[in-house]
Amino acid sequence: MTKKVAKNKTSVPVLTSPYHDMIVLQEELIVRDPKTKEEICYINAKLLDKQKAWDNLEKIKKLHVQKFTTIKAMEKATDLFKIRAYSDTVTQIEFKLQDAWGFPRNASFHRFWQLPHCRCPKMDNEDAYGTMFNFINVLCPVHKKTEVDNDDSK
Repeated sequence: MTKKVAKNKTSVPVLTSPYHDMIVLQEELIVRDPKTKEEICYINAKLLDKQKAWDNLEKIKKLHVQKFTTIKAMEKATDLFKIRAYSDTVTQIEFKLQDAWGFPRNASFHRFWQLPHCRCPKMDNEDAYGTMFNFINVLCPVHKKTEVDNDDSK
């Protein structure tokens, strides 16, 4: 179990873990945009303990940065093919994150409705999160199926 310990000589809070052989500064659990230093997310130390994923911390942080930069690029995109390509990239990053955390690959735990340009119902998908049910808006530019998507001759 991760626990807070007394502040070190520089007055920075630190964490220790029975699954990790070094002291980790809390700052090391914050994922930041490399360009702007904006905080992207905070890595859950208790989940790192539970999943015994401390050795993958840097990989997890890098994947979160990749996901963040892909979503930022997706926000600016106007071309439908680029938007869908970014969506596919985010999906692949989500699977890599599940691998890095030690979870089975499961798209039911991807929050696809939070992607830029997505018009899929947010509340319905939040309610169904983690189940095999997804609610797709047939007019969603990111997730709607087209004749090209349905072409089985590929």
